[in-house]
Amino acid sequence: MHGSAWHRAQDVFGAGFASSWISSTHAQYLKLGGVDGFIGDGALNAASERVVEAFYSLDLYRSLWLSLDYQH
Repeated sequence: MHGSAWHRAQDVFGAGFASSWISSTHAQYLKLGGVDGFIGDGALNAASERVVEAFYSLDLYRSLWLSLDYQH
């Protein structure tokens, strides 16, 4: 969303939400040494994960921007 509503037309605000999970079968595969995009030590819990993110990019001057980001 651009900042026109608050008289900062070049500023940008955005927000997002994501939810993902890993099955117990997939967690077991990785624990036994399986390899995929979640390469790690195999100590995974088969549980869901939720992520919320918001950012604001402030147009300071021409091509100079300051961006703030929050993730939880």
